[in-house]
Amino acid sequence: MGKQDVCLKEFFKIERLHMMTNNLDTQVTINLIENSPNGIIECNYNHQLYQLCKFPIESLQSSYFRSNKFKLKSIFYLLLGQDKETSSKILFMGHNNFGQEYLVKSITDMIGKNKQYEFVEAVAVIMSQANLTQDEFNYIKQSLVRKIRETKRYKLKTKYQADRLKQLSVNPELDRIVDTISLTAGTLGMKLFVPKVQQEWKSMEVEGPNKENLFYYRRKPRGHSEVIEAYCTKILDLYILLEGSKIYSKNGATLSKEAKIERARYKNNNWIKDDILQKNAAFDSISALIKFVMGKSSGSAADWVTEQGMTLQEFEALERSM
Repeated sequence: MGKQDVCLKEFFKIERLHMMTNNLDTQVTINLIENSPNGIIECNYNHQLYQLCKFPIESLQSSYFRSNKFKLKSIFYLLLGQDKETSSKILFMGHNNFGQEYLVKSITDMIGKNKQYEFVEAVAVIMSQANLTQDEFNYIKQSLVRKIRETKRYKLKTKYQADRLKQLSVNPELDRIVDTISLTAGTLGMKLFVPKVQQEWKSMEVEGPNKENLFYYRRKPRGHSEVIEAYCTKILDLYILLEGSKIYSKNGATLSKEAKIERARYKNNNWIKDDILQKNAAFDSISALIKFVMGKSSGSAADWVTEQGMTLQEFEALERSM
């Protein structure tokens, strides 16, 4: 083994990282290849060895990695320079839930800790590259949202903890981390599922939704002379706001930051012109879709109706009963 390899082995005194992801005991190992400029990250899960990726040893020389303990986020950084297929291996390994549990555990461990903003960005990049199934994405999103809520509503029992929470509540770094995770969970659906929806659409016998699955929505905002008309359908578990729908231009006072950003993104990309949607938009809930249309909460699934008089609420109840 070369001199450089020996130095690196000494540099990383802890070569093996043990993680408990719920009930899964998983071991990630950093192996240095003899007389090679590369190393290997391997994962031992359920007595089965997965080679996750090779990485250049030079990347370990960065001052960013100089710590006494190899951190979880370093694995993601090492993967960022790899191809998409390799990036998704560490997250989703076929038949098991290791990737899902690992990702949720890794991200949620960082909530409430300072200087981890870059880690969240790294995870967002890899998640956007990974070939997620709908169930996998929903699992991750629900877990993240639940952890975010737990963090924001954390109940404290001692004076020390109360003082600590007071510090955190005015900590802009923590707020930025939580907002970023929340935004990531809320917007990745567009990156991951729009291609899947478009592919599903192409496979349908008719162009776009048929009339039985086309729902209409009408609202006249207070102080606004025109009626807002929008159209949506449902594909898989996604709600698709259809091109041609009218969008109310004003943001309500209680509209979330994520919804404001999404509305602004469509306007800035000219996907909304003269308050008319120019391309289909996908959402994971009807409430998110309504907020996008109206700039606030305004109605529910019961307000979206087909030409035959069936509401979206009734349609979903029928779906669940089948």
